[in-house]
This record gives sequence, structure tokens and C-alpha cells, in this order.
Amino acid sequence: MSSVLEGSMYTLVTDRDIEEKPPSDIHRDFLKKIEPEWEADDIGELARGYGRSALTLCCHALSAWVRIFPSERAPAAWTSLVNSTRLIDSCRSMLLAVRKAGVPGSIGAMRVVGTQRRDISSCLSHMELFGLPVEKRFRRVPIAVSYLAGKLSSQANLEHGRSIAINKLIISLANEQTRSKSNKGIRLIITGKAGCGKTTAVQWLAFTASQQGLQGLALPNRPLLPLFVRLRETIMSNRAPSDRMLLYSAQLQDEVASGWLQDCHASVTPLILLDGWDEISPSKRSGAEEWVGSLTERFPDAHIIATSRPEGINNTRFDLLQFKQVSILPLRRNDSAELAERWFNGLLDQHYASAELKHTEVERARRDLLSDLGTPAISDMADSPLLVSMLCCLYATGKTTAPDKRGKLYDLVVSTLLDTRERDRGSNSSDWNNLDLGKKETLVGAIAMEMTKLGAMTLPITGRKYSRVSSLTQIISDVLVKIGRSSAETPRWVETVLSRSIVLQRVANNEAEFAHRSIQDYLAAKSLRQSGQLGVIYDLADAGQWATLPFACYSADLETADKTINWILDRLSACLDSERRILLTTLVECLGASTVVSPKIRRQAEAAISEILPPADETESKALASLGNAAIPYLASSRVIDEQSRRLSINVLARIGTVEAMNELTNYARDARDSDLKALTTALERFDPEAYSKRVLAEINADFGITLTETNRISAISDIERLTRLTVQNARLDDGALNSARHIPRLRQLDIRDSENIGSIEWTASVRSLRSLSISRSSGLSPLKSVGPPELWALHLADVEIEITDWKEILQDKQDLRILSLKQITGQIAVLGAQDLRTLKNLTTLAVAGDLRIDSLDFVGSLTMLSRLVLERRISNQDLKMLSECANIRNLDISFEEHLKPISLTARFNRLQSLTVHSAPAVLLDAVPAMPNLTSLSIEDSNLGSDEFFSVGPEVKKLTLVRCTLENNYETLSHSSNTDRFPAVRELIWRDGHVADLRFLRDMPTLRSLEIEDNGSIQSLDGLEYLKAGCKVRIAGTRWGLDDEPVQKLRRRCEVVYEPEYDSESFTKNFWVDYGGS
Repeated sequence: MSSVLEGSMYTLVTDRDIEEKPPSDIHRDFLKKIEPEWEADDIGELARGYGRSALTLCCHALSAWVRIFPSERAPAAWTSLVNSTRLIDSCRSMLLAVRKAGVPGSIGAMRVVGTQRRDISSCLSHMELFGLPVEKRFRRVPIAVSYLAGKLSSQANLEHGRSIAINKLIISLANEQTRSKSNKGIRLIITGKAGCGKTTAVQWLAFTASQQGLQGLALPNRPLLPLFVRLRETIMSNRAPSDRMLLYSAQLQDEVASGWLQDCHASVTPLILLDGWDEISPSKRSGAEEWVGSLTERFPDAHIIATSRPEGINNTRFDLLQFKQVSILPLRRNDSAELAERWFNGLLDQHYASAELKHTEVERARRDLLSDLGTPAISDMADSPLLVSMLCCLYATGKTTAPDKRGKLYDLVVSTLLDTRERDRGSNSSDWNNLDLGKKETLVGAIAMEMTKLGAMTLPITGRKYSRVSSLTQIISDVLVKIGRSSAETPRWVETVLSRSIVLQRVANNEAEFAHRSIQDYLAAKSLRQSGQLGVIYDLADAGQWATLPFACYSADLETADKTINWILDRLSACLDSERRILLTTLVECLGASTVVSPKIRRQAEAAISEILPPADETESKALASLGNAAIPYLASSRVIDEQSRRLSINVLARIGTVEAMNELTNYARDARDSDLKALTTALERFDPEAYSKRVLAEINADFGITLTETNRISAISDIERLTRLTVQNARLDDGALNSARHIPRLRQLDIRDSENIGSIEWTASVRSLRSLSISRSSGLSPLKSVGPPELWALHLADVEIEITDWKEILQDKQDLRILSLKQITGQIAVLGAQDLRTLKNLTTLAVAGDLRIDSLDFVGSLTMLSRLVLERRISNQDLKMLSECANIRNLDISFEEHLKPISLTARFNRLQSLTVHSAPAVLLDAVPAMPNLTSLSIEDSNLGSDEFFSVGPEVKKLTLVRCTLENNYETLSHSSNTDRFPAVRELIWRDGHVADLRFLRDMPTLRSLEIEDNGSIQSLDGLEYLKAGCKVRIAGTRWGLDDEPVQKLRRRCEVVYEPEYDSESFTKNFWVDYGGS
């Protein structure tokens, strides 16, 4: 076995395709070499089993290492790479992933299950960032942190229309099935346009399931078995769809029997993920539908999730199979910005792999793009992960001016990847660089055209025997003759196109595909249009490939645009009702992409499009804006009734941006509802601020607020009478424009967030209407001597650096101040004196945290109105006595000195309703039951008992325990007393503490909500049996491998979310969809 492993280095040096192989395939290759030697040496079966298991781990290591190796895998590279931190981290991650996926060594059907889980864990753990300008192997980033997408709003019966992430959606659906006592699994279709993140969503689900995540989907004692299928790769052959194609490894597919899934079914819960339903050719779709129907009949408890473009699904067929539909929403501005940040972080993380990348240039490109994403025109276009990645690619290669149309963006990206970046490198001696851009586009366009005609997403590089499908080699050979090259050069040009074009890449030993489906659509449509094959484009659209039509219209001449739009209009008269909205949306996109359209055809198209006005979702809202003024009559305020339609209609009018659109927005302002106000104020950034303020905002007959990122617009809104709230965020304020806010006549609330160079804010002292001033996470404040008028009610300073030499000057005239919050203030700050606080007779809330110190607490007795106090300083016995003199305190958040003397607290704080304590001493925990009005208790960083467990009073309904410790087993701590320790607690939150088991739940008979975020300390889930039926339960972060039988039993009577080793960062950055479709 040692000799086989030594030979692995030779494999890495010589095998060019090892990075494409699942670890199980590498494992089989090695076994073929080693098993004959075992036979010859008469090695026992037990030793062989150990050898196979060790070899499996080694193969996973090889698969992980090969992804970070240079393209020339010389033996000398080993020395440097083995000693690198990157290699160590890769090995650590690989071992953890294999451990979660399942330790090798199973036999029979479970061997297949274990192999599949480990293959998914290894091969789907990363995704490729589109356009990353480094060698292909270095474009891969972890799937868990790769990017985020939009929000999901669900049907009322799930989350009452609130946002929900995809993992929470499917667990909610599973809980819904459990509550209804249904034996059926989830049936779900995720739809969305090209590049919206469908594939990454299901890839993330597959990988997470392989790592023991998504526990809410697993049936009792039947762990999840993820089965991930890229349909474009599996249903393109002449073989009928079968259960074997659900396995990731081609070799494993050949080894197993046809009934392998039936054999495994009793031991696992299948999670079947079918990616790219729309990519199945029409001739094969009927067979695929029958196969899916067969899966639902044979495995009713399996979960089946498919992805598709909207036009690629047969709603009738899937409705019969009881599939629910969700659609991924466009990215919002903040989402696009975060995706761009992640893309550039990925680029900087890989910059060592490309010598031409300059760190300073990459950082400049990142700043430029993030700045441009703040403008309406660019943020509107960057509404999908693919389009944001395209912009990142452009900016990273020096093009820092974004186009104004999507077609132009595709033009620029394709030309950059095909031509510009290569020429910028200065290596002009290659065959590729000696071709001009037009001929390069002819080459790849011919390939895209042939693949699109075939309905194929991949193409064989060399011809297959008896196959009628053209190969990449044949297509390139034909095109070389047309562009004046010799067909004898074909083999060299095949390798050149695959290695240098970037948009087309090798995905297997004899398979090639485009970097993204929409790139193929763009190139195919352009080639078909230029070659006069419009009929083929229409035939493709008839077959469901609608995305080619807008690309065909981009930069088309008048005749082509008219003919294409007219064809859609004719198609509308004969289409099914289920297709109608898709066709109308495509018609809108074609109008927007066309440079010229004859007036008659445009009028006919606009009349047809009126059918989908007002828009139903954000996607339609963005598309309909391309109609311009023609859409305005259908968006009139008097015609649009429901809240969502009004908000979307306002967004369309804002994107149209004409004087006529502004006139209609005036009508919306005059009869504005509360739900209209945010959309109306956001539209300010799309118009001239002076005109919009006078003609629209001034007409709003209700108090409202505005959020700005550009302070030069403040002067334009300074005369608006009903403007009462101003928020400035992510702004640079060194232009002095913030001072213009002093002229807003009724400004009551000013909030400055995440901004730079604020300068002086002493001008706020003259704004007599101001009642609340908040500055957070900002920099560049001038030394503070006075702030806000005497009438100020609330002052918030948080996470700011500032110089304050005398608090008396700031607070001496603030007799009306109700709320004073000073948290994490740094810089030269004077001590906050008790004498300065005594003057604040109306103060109800005081919060002080961070470096700021208070010299004494003897002021609290003078503040008779004080009801909420948050202090980060450690409280002494003397401080505690002073606090008890403030009879009105209802909410207290304090820390204690380590050795607090026992004092009687029974008579103190008898009005306290909410208590948060840090480093709580035993004397305080003993006093909790005697606080008669306490309803909410939070204990942080404390020992909950070493001799006897604490208890709470009969009024405590909510208990929160954060980073707390039980030194002994709960049974030991509680044996000495029969007291009802938690008689009325209805909600328990436990985070990052240390507890052996959950048996304390026995003493919580009224509990209705349990949330535990463990850090791996829980050793047993015993105790869950004490929970009553109907309790909502979420348990996360438990160490991997715990016996989850208590969870499975609990699911029979409670709604449970169980996520062992839960990573909050990777789960909150998730894929969001619109439940119910659009």
C-alpha cells in the first residue's frame, strides 16, 4: 500500500484530468493496482478493510491538494506546497468534511450511500467564480461563503409574508408535512432567469446535506442522502433516465444494480436535486417527466427539488405531481455590493496564482465598482450574481465604466475574455492573439450556435463513434477554412480555443461547455442573427429557449427587430395561458434591447404589454421601465390599488425617469399611503433633486423620512415641510453639505451611519425642532463641545472616535433629555461625572459601554424617572446600594465584581421587570426568585451553580443564558430540592455555554419556545422528552455524532429545526426566493 501511495505523486504529475475526478474514482484506480498484491500476499479481509478506508482518506487528500497545485506539477512543487499554510488548511478542511460525510468502511447498500456522500462533499464543496482572471483551478471558492443572493418571501401559511432563507423554507415545508401527518416529502421547483443562482442554490443544498446539515429534512433514523444531478450532462445521451444517474461517480453508476436506491431507501432519506430542467431537449423531456413521476411514486417520502428557467417547465405536469414553485428574486443594491466584495476577496485570495494581478489595481477596481453600484443605473443592471460577476470581471481588467444595457455588458465581457485581456498581457505571438476579435467571435459563435440548435449544454471535443452530433473538432475545422486558415491546423486550434478563450472550457476529458448558459445564448443569438438564420431563433423560442430572443434584438437593424417583435405578437395570439406572462415579459425585454423599432410595431407591442401592468414582481418592474412613457397610463395612481402593486409601479415610474413619470409620481404623493412613502422617497435619487422635491415630495400630506447616501441632495430637500426624519449613511461628508439640514423646518430626527469625515456637528444646537440625534460607526468628528438644542430628547453615540473634554458643556442645558446612549466611544474622552448626570431630571434610559467611565453612581437617586440602566462597569456593593435607591428602574443591564458580599436584595428592585447580568455572583442568583415583578431574565458569562442550580420567580416568562456554565451534572445540582425552579418560563434561549445535557427542561413545564446555539458542549440530547407538544424548537451547533433519536421522537409532536455544527455566517448568507412564484 505504501508503494501505491508513493506512486500518487507520479499520478499528480502525469494525470491532467485528476482534478475532474471524484475521490471514489481515484480510489478505484488505486485499488486496481493494489488488490492483486493483497491477493498474492494473502492479506486478511479485516486488514483489507482498514487499507481501503485509509486509501479513501488519501484519495480525498489528493483530490483536495490537486486543486491548489500549479498547472505544471513538477516534483519540486511538493516541497513548497506541503509546507504552506494553504495546504495544511486544505487537509484540515478535507478531513473534517470526510468525517461529516461518513467514515469509509460500510458494506452492502450503505457502502454506496457512504461513497455518494463523500463524493458530493468533495466535489461540490467549492464553486467557480465567473471571470476570475486567474488559472481555472484557482477560481474555486468555498460554496458556503461564495456569494449571497436575494430574499425569499413566503406564503402566508408559512411565515406570513416575511423573508425566509431557502434552508428555512424547505425545513418549514418538511415540518408542514409532518404536522399534517403526510408521508410525502417536499416537491419543489426553484425558477429564475439565467445567472440568478439556481445551480449554486441546489449545489449548496447538496453539500450541506452531505455534511449532516438540513437535519430537519431527515426522517427518524434515516439520514439524508444527497443526490445531485446536472440534467444537461446526464439526459443528453440516448440512454433512458434511470436511478443510476443520481449517483455522482460515473464508475459507481456502472457498478451498482438498477434497484440500488430501493435497496438503500429503508436506511436513508433521499434528497434528489435536479438542476437545469429547462436544459433538457424537448424530445427527451417527456421521458424525464415520466422518470420524475416514477420517483415520486416509488419513493413518496423522498424530497425532490428541481431548478429551471420559468419557460422550461410544464406547469400542468408538475401540478399533478404536487410540486410547489418558488422563484429567485433579483439582487437588491446591498446584495450586489456584498457579492462584489466577495468576488474581489476571492480574487485577492488567489492573487498569488496570477503574476499579472497587482494588489493595488485590484483594490482600486473594487472601490470603483462599489461606488458605481451605488448609482441607480448600475444597481438596476446588476440584479443577478452572473451580471455582478461580469461587472467585477470588467472592472478587474481595467474597464471601469459600466455599460448602460445588458446586451452591451455581454459584448464587453465577451470581448474582454476573448481578446482584450490577452492583448493587455503583451504576449502577442500566440495563434490566439494573431486572430482579430471578429474571427474569435466567429469561432466560438459557431460552436455556441451548433450547441443551441442541438439543445445541448456540452459538446464532445472529438467525435464519438456512430454519433450524429457534431464535435468541437469538426466545427472548428469548418470555421478555420471560412476565416482563411488551414483545416490541417485543427488539433492545435482545438487546444488553443479551450485554453485561451476562457468563455469555452474543458469540463471532462472529452467534453466542453461555455462558462455560463447565458454566454452560450448570447453568442448563439448573435451568430444566428448575423448569418440570417432568424427562423432558427424562432424555432428555438418555440421549443422553450426564449432567452435567445432579446439577445437577437440587441444591436439588430430595424427589419430584424420588427420581425422578431412581430413574431412574438403572433405567438401571443395562439399561446397557452400558462405561457402568456413569460411571452409578454420576453416582449418587454426585446423592446428594451432593440435600438430601433418601427412606430407601428412598437404601438402594437405596448398595447399587448399593458396586460401585465402593473408589474407582479421586481423582475417585471425592471423590465417594464424600458417601455418609457408608454407604460405611464397603465401605472396611474387611480388604477393601482393594492400595496405591493403601488410600490412596484412607483419603482417603474422612477426608473422611467422622465418629466411625465414625475408628474404621475406627484399623483401618488398626493394620495400617498404609509406603504408608498419609502418607494416615493427612494425615487429622489433618480431625478433632479430640486425638481423632485418641489413637485413630488412637497405634495406628501404626512410626516415622512428620507435616507440619503449623497449629501449634496440635502439642500434640495431643506424646504419640505413634512420631512421630519433624515438618515445619512455610507457618505463622505467633507463637502460641508450636511449643514444644510439645519434649514429643514421640522426636522425631528437626524441619524448619521457608516459615514466618513463628518466634521463639526455643533450646528445641530441651533435646530430647535430636533428631538433625536444619533451618530454610529462613523469617523472624522470634530471635537465636541455642544450638540443638539435644549429640547433634545435622545442622544446616541456608538462606535465613533471623538474628542470630548467636558461633558458639562454638552449636557448642562439638556433638561428634556430622555435617552442617553454612549457606547464604544474612543478617543480623548473626559470622565462622565455624576454631577453632570444629576441635571438630567427627565432621563428614562442611560446606557454607557466601552472606554467611557462614570466616576460614581450616586446620581441615580436624583433621577426619579430613570427606568432603564445599562452599565458595562463592574458593580460593587456600594454601587448596588445606590442603584436600589432608584425606585423606578424597570430594566437593568449590569456586570458585577467577582467578590460581591452577600446583601439582602429581596426588598431592592421590587419593580424590576427585565434584568440582564454579566458575571452574576451566586448572591444575586439566590435573590432572583424574590423579585416579584421580574418577567425577563438574561444571564451572561456566569456560573449557574456548583452546589445547587439556581431558580427563578413565578413571573419570569423569558430566560436567556449566554456563555454560562454548569460545573456539575444537572441531576447532581438539583437533587437536594424539590422546588419548582422555572414554574412559568415560556421561552428559553441558550447560547454558547457549557452544559452536559438538557435534563433541566424537566423543570420547565410551561415552555413553548426553545432555542439552543451550542458550541459543542452538549454531550447528550436527553431531556428533550420533557417538552410539551406544540413547543417550537431550534437546536444548533451541537457536536457532530450525537445520538439524535430524542430529536426524531420530538418531531412527532413539535416543530423542530436541528442543525448540528451550525455555522451562523454561512446560513445567513443564503439563497432567497419568492415562495409561490411570479
